Amino acid sequence: MSCLQLAMVLKEESIKRSGHPGGYREWLVKAADQGHLKAAQELVLHPHNRQRLVYVNRALEIEREKVRRYESASPLERQIIEIEERYRLQYQDAVN
Repeated sequence: MSCLQLAMVLKEESIKRSGHPGGYREWLVKAADQGHLKAAQELVLHPHNRQRLVYVNRALEIEREKVRRYESASPLERQIIEIEERYRLQYQDAVN
């Protein structure tokens, strides 16, 4: 997935969370009709969003690796992975 595609996916998710009734495509068409397409493009491709894409890509890679590791693990290894995950979540809650 290219950075632009990922940016569009992130923007679409953001619009869904905001409750826009038509979704991303209708939002984009509406922005173009109102002459705000340039602003819409800048919003999607803003440098902050580009950096966020790097982090999101890395998080997706890590999540996929976790799933792959869990699926290929033996039952004992799965128990260890589950304990590690519980510990990680407890640590994360304590730090935050």
